[in-house]
Amino acid sequence: MYGYLSDTSNENWGVFGEASWEFVPTVTLTLGGRYYNTRNSAEITNAPGSLAPGSYTIAPSSFGVKQKEDGFTPKVSLSWKPGETMLAYATYSQGYREGGPNPNAAILTGIPTSYKSDTVDNYEAGVKTSLFGNRLTIDMAAFHIEWNDIQARLFTDAPYYYSYVTNAGGAKIDGVEFSGALQINSIVSFSSNVTYQDARLSKFLPDTFAVGGGYDKGTTLPGSSKWSVANNLRFELADVTGAPSLEIAHRYLSKAPVAFGNDARRGGFNVFDLRASMGLGENIRVMAFANNVFDKFGILNAPFTSQAVPAGSIIRPRTIGVKLDWSL
Repeated sequence: MYGYLSDTSNENWGVFGEASWEFVPTVTLTLGGRYYNTRNSAEITNAPGSLAPGSYTIAPSSFGVKQKEDGFTPKVSLSWKPGETMLAYATYSQGYREGGPNPNAAILTGIPTSYKSDTVDNYEAGVKTSLFGNRLTIDMAAFHIEWNDIQARLFTDAPYYYSYVTNAGGAKIDGVEFSGALQINSIVSFSSNVTYQDARLSKFLPDTFAVGGGYDKGTTLPGSSKWSVANNLRFELADVTGAPSLEIAHRYLSKAPVAFGNDARRGGFNVFDLRASMGLGENIRVMAFANNVFDKFGILNAPFTSQAVPAGSIIRPRTIGVKLDWSL
């Protein structure tokens, strides 16, 4: 059996704001920030009968933790807008994620009772523009993220595989994002979103339960796919009775590990969807759809225990249906 009771309390308050100054025409400097103050406490008790190493616990065990943190996260942004159809910018900002308790520490020894906040330094530069009378819009950005004291989700060794969070090491994430939309003519339009990122540890990440005592610098972060793509091709006869339309959608997600020190992978699939719709009068529209047309198998989240365990989640198999919308 497995279970615990958690009595937690959280108090958070902050002050934030920003100001902009157009110190020369078309160029704007924005300065901002946020002061935060957090307080949290927890009393964790494992329920009688919870599984402990080699036996079943008869009497409950418990622990209490209290945490408090405060700080300031700044933001600086410089933008250039030479016209109504173009904007270029560069931004630096900091962020944080609040810490908390590890409830499983009441069940299994060796798990830290709590973890603290982690912080990020974000660097981003990009451009947004529209061309050919707004028929083509483009949004591109490059980013670099330095992640400090990362809240890493780890797992204990077999046979329990209890999860817990710890602060350790650091990570760097570099990437490029692109989104664009093109109105090819009055009937056909196309849009695309593409993200590439390289997310990896920048320092050794200790793990008591891992072979070798942890994970080396350069290890890919769990769940971090290098490529994510979404495309949409749309045909619409707006001037025809019922305004019939047809959409072809495509999604791609590259492979990524599901956890540190695990060979299981998520992603690695291409999926195509179809949509066809038509209006039936002023208030009714009918749509026929076929999701995952080629019935591809795709893993969204794989088991972190063993490949032999039938756990995890997958994308929906081929699904065909009809939807009717009616509005007053």
